[in-house]
Amino acid sequence: MMGSAETVFVEFTAAPEYVAVARRVAEVIGARAGLSPVRLEELQIAVSEVCNRLVNAAQADPGRAHSVSLRFRIDAGAVVAEVGARSTALEQTLRLLLDEEFPLYLMRRLVDRVERFQSQEGPGLRLIKGRSPRGEQNGSLP
Repeated sequence: MMGSAETVFVEFTAAPEYVAVARRVAEVIGARAGLSPVRLEELQIAVSEVCNRLVNAAQADPGRAHSVSLRFRIDAGAVVAEVGARSTALEQTLRLLLDEEFPLYLMRRLVDRVERFQSQEGPGLRLIKGRSPRGEQNGSLP
């Protein structure tokens, strides 16, 4: 383990051009955690997918301030990406995201665990990508 868990926080306006920022941060964090190239790409796709859906929801609700927050944490056995939002429309999108068949299927294929959570800031989605493939895990994910 790298001492205590490392954390990176990013918040951006829910606009298409900033999804690339989210993807790049996921890449840097995943590489720092030692994810293999395939596992790193899967994490990037999962983060991008959630962010794209939030951006689309923001585009459907113009004239309001919408932002997306990402918190990445490197733990002993996993990279944890928590996606949150600041606006009613985006919070609703996060709450319902896993109720849709395709996003749920996609997330389950890309990350080892996906779960909803509630914080003081509002609802969020937690994407957990183990540092080694599921079959090679020693112990459970955090």
